[in-house]
Amino acid sequence: AVEKASFACFKKWQSTYEKEHQSLSWLRCDVDSSDIKSVVDLLWCGVCRQHDDSIIRGMKNYSAAWVNGTDNHKTSCSVDHATSSQHKAAMNRFRLKQAKANE
Repeated sequence: AVEKASFACFKKWQSTYEKEHQSLSWLRCDVDSSDIKSVVDLLWCGVCRQHDDSIIRGMKNYSAAWVNGTDNHKTSCSVDHATSSQHKAAMNRFRLKQAKANE
């Protein structure tokens, strides 16, 4: 069985990685509250999910894991995603959309 991270741990990841990886803008989770304490069920990338279109899907190393949700709660997995070309392309599109909205 996969060990699940607590929701408190998830919030810590968001704040720890915010400066370097802008995690507050993209790191999301589905929470399982059936246990005594809330635990993270799946981690997913809100930005990649929002910009999951034919351009991003056509990328060489495209992975749907961070669009659909992953049960891999290793912090190295989150960092790997944040530095992936797929995520960087989605973040660029996210920033462009924000810039246009602020014009």
